[in-house]
Amino acid sequence: MQEYYLSKGQIRNYTLLTVGINFALRASDLLSLTVDDIYTDDDPADVVDSFALYEDKTNKRNIIHISPACKKVLLDYFYQIPDEMYGSDPVFFSGKLDAYGDKRPITLRQLNRILEDGAKAVGLPYHVSSHSLRKTFAYWAINNHKGDQETLYTLQYLLNHTDIRTTFRYTGIETNKVAALSDEIGNLLL
Repeated sequence: MQEYYLSKGQIRNYTLLTVGINFALRASDLLSLTVDDIYTDDDPADVVDSFALYEDKTNKRNIIHISPACKKVLLDYFYQIPDEMYGSDPVFFSGKLDAYGDKRPITLRQLNRILEDGAKAVGLPYHVSSHSLRKTFAYWAINNHKGDQETLYTLQYLLNHTDIRTTFRYTGIETNKVAALSDEIGNLLL
């Protein structure tokens, strides 16, 4: 999907997808990001290393680390978008202005449409929505660190889950373990 957005010149959608996966935020928090959250005050052409965010759903404080690769994507975005961005402007703004003539963030509906269109265009065989961004982060974290309890607890912290069982369900660990155990026992019986 990243390649698709780039090939179509859709830098905002490419950045939205990339940042959405890298930050592992819920869609409401992702869409509420402002220039002040991401870019430094003294030089808007520079990206911060991390920032604090109070999550909309849980009102818990979360520190979002921005990887060097994600910083590059955000800097490219800053330089390639046709409109200038300032302070409280949303990072991912729609073409429509609010009642005061200020930029407004894209809506959850727009985000879902962007992701659905991209998934369809590249032929993904499954449903993709705004929540897929967060789950993709979790999937790759677990997949790249199989059996690592520390990664699991770090993921629990990062996703702001209060119970590790929620993280198990969220990442599909329970389902995968049940399937593997079932296959193992099934093979013993044959």
